[in-house]
Amino acid sequence: MPVLFLLLLLLLPLPLSVHTEDLGELSANPFNPDSTSNPFGAGSPFKPDGLNNPCWLAGWVSVPNWFLWQELTVRQVTIGAAAGSYSHIVLASIMHPDIQPLFPISRSNTLLQVMDVDTLQIACLVAGLAAIVLLGVRHLLRA
Repeated sequence: MPVLFLLLLLLLPLPLSVHTEDLGELSANPFNPDSTSNPFGAGSPFKPDGLNNPCWLAGWVSVPNWFLWQELTVRQVTIGAAAGSYSHIVLASIMHPDIQPLFPISRSNTLLQVMDVDTLQIACLVAGLAAIVLLGVRHLLRA
């Protein structure tokens, strides 16, 4: 077991060393264009892969837009977040006795065991599959 732990400890930094892009010289020379101290060169906070960019990871990570989520408006995102939050509270109230869905008004959980937990899980699975089908239909209609 200690050998496995040491092997894991040695292999842990391996993914960090795979990306070997030149990010400039770590020098204090503000006139060298490759210096990270040059605010108009390699040290610019606007350089996508620069060390001084507060969002330096954004230049390396791209998130796929499979479900066209980047086209959503603020209103759509707000409605979706509210619906997801409150439906999560309702579904969790059915299966967890420590949830108090109406806390400021009541400490009781009237939704507890309204249905069997297995039935609830099957209903969630069916709803998820229906959502996938609807997304597929929407994608086909837009194509």
